[in-house]
Amino acid sequence: MVKAAFKEWSAVVEALGHGEQILIFRKGGLDEGPGGFEIRHSRFWLFPTQFHQQAVRIVPSWMEQLQRRDQPASEPGLIPIEFACAVVGHHQLEHPDQIQALQDQHVWQNEVLEERMAYGTTYRLHALLVEVHRLTRPTPIPMSDAYEGCRSWVELEEAPEWASTSPVLNPQAFEAKKNAFHRALS
Repeated sequence: MVKAAFKEWSAVVEALGHGEQILIFRKGGLDEGPGGFEIRHSRFWLFPTQFHQQAVRIVPSWMEQLQRRDQPASEPGLIPIEFACAVVGHHQLEHPDQIQALQDQHVWQNEVLEERMAYGTTYRLHALLVEVHRLTRPTPIPMSDAYEGCRSWVELEEAPEWASTSPVLNPQAFEAKKNAFHRALS
């Protein structure tokens, strides 16, 4: 059973879940120590988080699309688990030109990723290529103190069944996005 969950801004979770991107970027959370981010799991659930600054750090056109969508409001104290990921590749980005080359493949503003890349003692940013899966029906899980803190990974106390998911993108669309990523970095 997959119990690992990856904390990500809800706007990015929606982009992943709607096939807008297949990339997750991470430097490392404050609670992850001096070594920073590690890929601890090859399969995981997406754990959407809310931060007031995400609207100004995401590409405006994507935020406008999200605001136009009819999205059900999540109930207070419940986290809607709807998407899962399987890691299919990992690249360390070490130069701002790489971020510029990928600008059409994600919903982050480039300045945000460049800022994250430059933060700390190592000049790098992890880019995870993921195949995103959608649950047949979102599973709300109760918020817990164990999920708090500035870290990338949490373990769900109650996890949905991976078998109840299906890929967001068909194989051809996923392969096209994956190839575009590799071309952009070559």
